[in-house]
Amino acid sequence: IKTKQLDSAGFGDWGESAESASQVIMGLCCIGIDPCSSEFKKGENTMLTNLSTFINEDGGARCYDGTSNIMTGYQMLCALASYSRFTKGMPGVYDMSRQDEVCAKIIGSWIGQHIPFLAKILCAVVRGFYNAIDKVTSIF
Repeated sequence: IKTKQLDSAGFGDWGESAESASQVIMGLCCIGIDPCSSEFKKGENTMLTNLSTFINEDGGARCYDGTSNIMTGYQMLCALASYSRFTKGMPGVYDMSRQDEVCAKIIGSWIGQHIPFLAKILCAVVRGFYNAIDKVTSIF
């Protein structure tokens, strides 16, 4: 990763992009490496300051073609959430081990106590979500 990092602290083999930097931030956070540490700084730039350069005047996230793009924004927000979770010692966004914990909270909540069939449906959605993410991330 370090050898692919650009002088701007960003990434992109076919041109620098917010999406590339976002994915690197998420990946590093998931394996317990601070993406803003000195080993990833380029001058005064960090990967997070690099992401801030991809915000258009309209507040949207700039895609490769210069337009504001919802998916680019989504990836940037996921990167920021990953870094926030990392700084708080929380599991990474791709941590699949939490589905049992999430379902236990649903079952123990007001919904679980008063509308148990809805709690079961929500748990099925949670497990389906985690299983889908696990399948997608196992490709990489």
